Amino acid sequence: MLRLHDDSHARAEQAMALAFDEVALIERLMSAHHSGSDLHRLASAQMGDLLEVHPHTAEVLKLARYWQDQSAGAFDPLRAGVELAQRGLRPALAPALARPLGRWQGLEWVSPHALRVDGALPLDLGGIAKGYAVDLALTVLRQQGVPGALVNAGGDLRAYGATAWPIEFRLPEAPTRTRRQPGLRGLREAALASSTTEPHRVDWVLTGRAWGPHAQRPRACTVMAPDCCSADALTKWVLRNPAGAGRGRLARVLRAHHARVWLS
Repeated sequence: MLRLHDDSHARAEQAMALAFDEVALIERLMSAHHSGSDLHRLASAQMGDLLEVHPHTAEVLKLARYWQDQSAGAFDPLRAGVELAQRGLRPALAPALARPLGRWQGLEWVSPHALRVDGALPLDLGGIAKGYAVDLALTVLRQQGVPGALVNAGGDLRAYGATAWPIEFRLPEAPTRTRRQPGLRGLREAALASSTTEPHRVDWVLTGRAWGPHAQRPRACTVMAPDCCSADALTKWVLRNPAGAGRGRLARVLRAHHARVWLS
């Protein structure tokens, strides 16, 4: 969903069309459900294969590796892709299950958009690709001269311009109900991403592994950050280690990325 503040209807219409085109392109490139995507090609690779990927895919792969390194492995698209493919939830990644798997460490960039692999890479780029798409859509709107907008991709939002957009959160225990978040009066020049630990939402990391049988874990996490891709990645890490949001490595990375966390 796009909401624009622009006095020029023609400019707004053109900008929206271009932004939607970019979002659709990200979906085609990084779908874990459809054959022909860059992720399907990576999952079908064999040792020594040289693959050229779209520049957007290359950028998201590098961001994914960055967040895996930052989180010391809590954020792991390769592990998530394998587990989701084994459960039949990512059909485009299924070819990797019959092949020797590659490793992040075995991925060699030979040019900005071409990489050599040491085996099949069933990567689930999940929420980070959606966050990247939101950031890309917002960039397109800015380039087209739209003075202000809110981009909303189902839990991933980013806004720019003079308006502070009012935000309401769906309740994890009652998705049809919403509430205002204390301390968040509106979204302006920032991004929000939300993730949940509900069983039907398997996202990047299996958050339950970090908790004992009697611990009360949060059902949802929302992160505000300057960009949506970072906010998305941080929600997964925070849900994996919510206690770390106030101290240690996670707390330091949150501060470095000017991020704020809400748990519920």
